[in-house]
Amino acid sequence: MKKPKVGIAVYDLHFPLHQSILWANILTLAAEIKPDYFILGGDNLDMTPLSHWIHDKGEARKLEGKRIKEDYENFNRDVIDPLNEILRGCEKHFLEGNHEDWAEQYIDRNPQAEGFYEVRNNLNIKDWKYYKYGEICQIGKMHFIHGTYTNDAHAKKSVGTYERNIFYGHCHDFQVYSKVTPVDNDPHMGMSIPCACHTNPDYMRNKPNRWVNGFLIFEIFKDGYFQAHPIISIDGSFKWNNIIYK
Repeated sequence: MKKPKVGIAVYDLHFPLHQSILWANILTLAAEIKPDYFILGGDNLDMTPLSHWIHDKGEARKLEGKRIKEDYENFNRDVIDPLNEILRGCEKHFLEGNHEDWAEQYIDRNPQAEGFYEVRNNLNIKDWKYYKYGEICQIGKMHFIHGTYTNDAHAKKSVGTYERNIFYGHCHDFQVYSKVTPVDNDPHMGMSIPCACHTNPDYMRNKPNRWVNGFLIFEIFKDGYFQAHPIISIDGSFKWNNIIYK
């Protein structure tokens, strides 16, 4: 029997607010298993210097010492360049999230910045498949988006709306809901993938939340069907294939 192809999907890194231990362990895992697919699922950068929330509230003090050019350069250094070195021959996918879309919103308000601030223009991702915010990445019978809904039952809402096997982030939690179509009994799954960022960033001001660290490993079979393996991480550590990464 032919072995399935293997993929890794990482969501909501929010660089430079990422969980650095978890990210280092994901890089180690990727180097060891040599995945066939790798997905950065959106909100890969936090994009704080271009945050419309900060600008609209006039909270300029929060931007002291923060520069989008520096964030892009460091993201290349710590995320993209290591992946490009590790993932030779791998199919790589970069999804925009709502945070990456802040660059487009900033340019809409400041058109003189066009050509300078766009995410795609500043990252070393020429051989990556690139998806604008809201576009869908399909691999077999799996459909990856950044995320649309944030209500309590967002997995149910997502699979009910898309009527496909839909995998997403954005909510920073882990949630899954299954649905079987009444006509052909085809099962569909909606899954919220845990985040790879800090679960208590400064702007949360220690408020309780349901955020969970982790990522997704998936296997794709020849007919497009799949096995999804959500990985939950504690303090950046996780277990896969009887190996503990910490």
